Amino acid sequence: MTTEEITKLLDSIRPQISTISDSSLQITVTSLFNLVEFMFAENKKQKEEIQNLKDEINRLKGEQGKPDIKSKGVNISSEKERQRRKKVKPRKPKGKKVHLEIHDTKDCLVDKSELPTDAVFKGYSDVIVQDIKIEAVNIRFQREIYYSPSEKKTYSGNLPDGWNGDFSPRVKALILSLYHDSKLTMPSIVSFLNTHGVLISESTISNILTKESYEMFCKEKLEIVNAGLNSSDFQHTDDTGSRVNGINYHTHILCNELYTAYFTEEKKDRLTVIKILSGYELFYSLNDTAYQIMKNLNLSHKWIMKLLKSNIEGTLSRQQLDALLLSIFPDKSKNPNIQKRIIEACAIAGYRNSINSVPVLICDDAPQFKQITEELGLCWIHEGRHYKKLSPVYSWHRELLDCFINDFWDFYADLKNYKTNPTSALKESLLKKFDHIFTRETYYDSLDERIIKTYSKKHELLLVLEKPHIPLHNNPAECEVRVEKRKQDISFQTRTKRGTTIKDAGMTIVQTAKKLGVNCYKYFHDRISGANKMISLADIIISNTYHKLLI
Repeated sequence: MTTEEITKLLDSIRPQISTISDSSLQITVTSLFNLVEFMFAENKKQKEEIQNLKDEINRLKGEQGKPDIKSKGVNISSEKERQRRKKVKPRKPKGKKVHLEIHDTKDCLVDKSELPTDAVFKGYSDVIVQDIKIEAVNIRFQREIYYSPSEKKTYSGNLPDGWNGDFSPRVKALILSLYHDSKLTMPSIVSFLNTHGVLISESTISNILTKESYEMFCKEKLEIVNAGLNSSDFQHTDDTGSRVNGINYHTHILCNELYTAYFTEEKKDRLTVIKILSGYELFYSLNDTAYQIMKNLNLSHKWIMKLLKSNIEGTLSRQQLDALLLSIFPDKSKNPNIQKRIIEACAIAGYRNSINSVPVLICDDAPQFKQITEELGLCWIHEGRHYKKLSPVYSWHRELLDCFINDFWDFYADLKNYKTNPTSALKESLLKKFDHIFTRETYYDSLDERIIKTYSKKHELLLVLEKPHIPLHNNPAECEVRVEKRKQDISFQTRTKRGTTIKDAGMTIVQTAKKLGVNCYKYFHDRISGANKMISLADIIISNTYHKLLI
């Protein structure tokens, strides 16, 4: 029988599990249907694995594998389900040209010879047309030169600030804007500028991007991150794969409503996340908090007792911590995971003890984000995707899944309403409703297993009941991940550490400027020219944070 025939046969059978009086028969029928689901899922995995092995064999033979034709696949987006619960307000058309600055006005006159004798002048009707003028402007600077025979020294007139090199601040700011904001490659920028009469090479553009602006923009990024970390008691974070000179790296995103920062690192482990949150300065503490975190990381009592017997406590440098570990683990190659957990626990304790530690981290359920902050707020949209990934073959199971997904997003809508008007009565009601939804038994094993996993995250998913101001999802970080991925679509990888650093700094400045309503080109020009008349992005973040506190 084909898969379609088996599916039709199953759909023709409509068991009502709850109406079967014989408990043993009820268990048997349920098990049989879940066995079919399991076999279909396993069969699908095996087909994919077999195809991957065939492709690898063909590649080893010097042939090509099966073409990677993108299929629609399983749609895991929850946009439609969430939109149905929104109160959609009718959109009012916005006048796009209302706030445009008018630089010139031209009259369009009527040919009077065509007018009838009774025509009366009634004024003007305005039509605003946008235009742009792109042309090269080459300026010759004649620098006075004086020579002093007595001093044997030459004196020459200085160029205006920011006009060093062969290109003006406007050209340099345009290059920075095209590269970091418009995501153009260096060859594309060369082509654009050459077309409009500016003669420039890729190597010169590379120098402008990675040398002239390096120190300035790295400092800007550091100030943005420090201001952003202090702007609220929660932070969004996520990571995505990236490449540096042919090696797999990871780009980490840290953000909230006021800023976005990018960090490309070799690893995406817990220590890397702590390093980013703490401003690349790790502190290690061996105290009660560290020991509790070790227990949470499932470190055995045996190793905790050995650490306690060392009689070492308080803040440690990495050298002191390594010396302590060497006394417990003389052979460094043994028990690497245990050593890593101890180091992570001490780093987390040191971070939590710092003044600028973040109380709440909003993220997905990835292990590297856990335990770092005192509280963890999990993303409901991420959690909902797990249910959309289930693909039951039997119609009754599909109905059960659809029913549960509806309840899932109804509860999400209730949480959104709670955020706008939190009350203790509503909080108790939502706690009971959560227990009711996520302790049910549907007789569809895959769904039941998923429900149990969600229930185990109850505290993290319902942290919003204690802190109504925190978001229910991690979409801000996910949107910033897309910016990085679009950058990779155009420029697959960076080549050097310096290039990677300036890429992160440029994207941090651009994305933060957009959130704060600052024109990226004008900001680049202000900094490159040395004018520094525009308020720094970090100061804008600090100002907005202060206003939020006043409200």
